[in-house]
Amino acid sequence: MRSIRPRAAALVTGVSVLLTLGTPALMTAPASAAVAPAVSAAVPAVAFLAPAALTARTADPFRGKTAPAVLALSVRAMKAASSVHIKLHALDEKKAVTDIDAVITSKGARSTLTITGGGTSTVLRVGSKAWLSGNADFWRSGGVDDGTVATLIGHWIPLSPKNKEDKALIESTTTAHWVGILTGVNVAKRVAGKVVRKLPTVGLLGESGTIFVAAKGKPYPLLEVDPDGLGTISLFDWGKKVTIKAPKASLVLKG
Repeated sequence: MRSIRPRAAALVTGVSVLLTLGTPALMTAPASAAVAPAVSAAVPAVAFLAPAALTARTADPFRGKTAPAVLALSVRAMKAASSVHIKLHALDEKKAVTDIDAVITSKGARSTLTITGGGTSTVLRVGSKAWLSGNADFWRSGGVDDGTVATLIGHWIPLSPKNKEDKALIESTTTAHWVGILTGVNVAKRVAGKVVRKLPTVGLLGESGTIFVAAKGKPYPLLEVDPDGLGTISLFDWGKKVTIKAPKASLVLKG
């Protein structure tokens, strides 16, 4: 079973890294391919122009602070949160869609990745234990034969942090992973904010997008978007009580 794991790890890692470079980078990567090797070519980040002015009528709680300073406060709040729901959505020039839907808590996580033509896979983590599952399209797009696919459907494969590919999958379900994506935007300038989920925000413009940080309550990052609107990361339900349960033992295949 281990030979089919690198594909899932490559997809998660590749999507994450490409997002830090901006959605245009996603537009050049096949949606159903293992994109990590392409990322290793170290394509330089592109500096985007600032989007049109955004407005949010509220007192500025970050008066006098630079964009990096505001992001530092936001990252600190993010790390301290007991849970967060994250949704990533990216669209390439061929209208292929990449979606990640992740609920991350201090005790576990559930992260689902869906790519046009590449099926859907889910990583479930409870404490230090984690498992991988995928639908038929996911396994078939990775070259898995129909007999093996039939065995995998509806079951979970245990992941080991001692294995490089497994470790990448496990780490993709942590807050630290998403902190890395946001800090990878390399914010340098404050811009006008906008209302996000009924909350006023301040905008932080970076090399590969704009991050909107809550200007009311705790300074959580609420949204990251590229200038063309083709790629977004929404972060919400901060601190919501969520319970992540391990899969039934009868559904877990031996590695």
